[in-house]
Amino acid sequence: MGRLIQEDPRNKGHNVARLLRPRAVQPLRSYQWGFRGNNRMPLDQGPDGACVGFGLTALLIARPSEWLALAYKEAMAIYHLAQHKDPWAGGAYPGADPFYEGTSSLAGAKALLELEYISSYEWAFTVEDMKQGVAWRGPCGFATDWTSGMSKVDAQGFMGSGGYLLGGHFYAILGICLTRQAFMVQNSWGTGFGVGGRAWLRFSDAARLLANSGEAIFLTENTPK
Repeated sequence: MGRLIQEDPRNKGHNVARLLRPRAVQPLRSYQWGFRGNNRMPLDQGPDGACVGFGLTALLIARPSEWLALAYKEAMAIYHLAQHKDPWAGGAYPGADPFYEGTSSLAGAKALLELEYISSYEWAFTVEDMKQGVAWRGPCGFATDWTSGMSKVDAQGFMGSGGYLLGGHFYAILGICLTRQAFMVQNSWGTGFGVGGRAWLRFSDAARLLANSGEAIFLTENTPK
């Protein structure tokens, strides 16, 4: 857990839909944004409430960005810088007072800008734009409520729904499958979650989560050095 909600009406001006081709011209496709080299293993945030840092790092190391050699240290640096940028006093970084875990996806995006991992970011406000963005533009960071049912993955690899609220979570969506009618989730809990750290999130569940204070963010113009 560790995702906190930070609302900013200016986000509406950064809609990924403006960067997508019309659906009549570019229909949906099934696609996965994979890793290469040492970026294959899922990251593990452990007991830290650093999901924003780890989820954003997963986006950076996946195609099309392919930042290499980003791991625990870099994910924690993103997380701690985001805590400096969010509107809440303190954090989990050394010397923080008061101590608390978590930050917002908006603060995480601002941290990526300062660290020069990205030059801009956009938001999807509908599940249809999420689908189109993941199919054609790149992976997506998804910040939502997380319930006990979502932690359970069935034999077909689908995340459950319902149950009691555990908190807020930020995780990466690295693919879309039209046959399954689902997004492929890459979590930051190591290989113990789902199937090797991954699971499928049904479009219907994603739509419900997005409507309930969820946020979907796309990183743009990533420029590995």
